[in-house]
This record gives sequence, C-alpha cells and structure tokens, in this order.
Amino acid sequence: MPQYRLLAIDDDEDSADLIVRVAVKCGYEGLPITNAESLADTVAMWRPDVVTLDIGMPSVDGADALALLADVNFKGQVIIVSGKQDWQRKLVADLGLRLGLAIAANEQKPVDIARLTRLLLGISRKLAAVSDLAQGQPSD
Repeated sequence: MPQYRLLAIDDDEDSADLIVRVAVKCGYEGLPITNAESLADTVAMWRPDVVTLDIGMPSVDGADALALLADVNFKGQVIIVSGKQDWQRKLVADLGLRLGLAIAANEQKPVDIARLTRLLLGISRKLAAVSDLAQGQPSD
C-alpha cells in the first residue's frame, strides 16, 4: 500500500500520467490533474505529500499555482517540471521559496525518468525519517 501521495499538475495529460506512473513505481499513490483551477480544492481534499507542477499551463501560470499552494498552507515538497527555459523555472522556484514552499527540484521537460525516480525515492526516505522521529522511533 502506498505510503505517500503525489499530485501531478500538468495541462499535458500524457506528461501528468507519466509522472504518476513513475511515482507509483516508487511506492507513491499518484493523482494526475490537468486543470490547475481545481488545485486548491484538490490539495485540501486529497492531501498530497508531493506536488509536481508544470509552470506553463494556459489557465493558471506557475506563480499563481504556487500562490494557491501557499494559500492552502501546503507543507509538502514541490517539484517544478516544465518545458520553460532554465531561468524561467528558476525564477518560479525562487518565488516558491519566498512563499514558504519547499521546492525540492526544478526539472526540465521532457522529464528524465531516472532522475525523477531518484528524486522521489529520496523524498520518500526523508518523509519516512521525519515520520519516525515524530513518533519517537529511530530512523534507518
């Protein structure tokens, strides 16, 4: 049974589905959404641990999506996955940090599956260690 949840937000359904498939192979429960307008409600109801975010969506841009995540007090990890240029992704990642979000990575599309796999496995190890510490159990 998956221990952590990943929400993939991308207007390209194939891209969101690919990220979810990688997450599932890493032990996550995954949910793709292609409409960022429902982002705040989805995060509040589904409570993901990780959000992957395309910053080049037609209806909600990256800055707006990060502001929505901050507004709902999202405390999980954010991974930016976008075809935008490096400087644009970095600018949005920096904004996320200023909003108090945990920006775990800034990845170029098409996503490097091996790199994303390593990143997700690392995040799940960190989440497990934090959970163990919170419960007073030694982490591995």
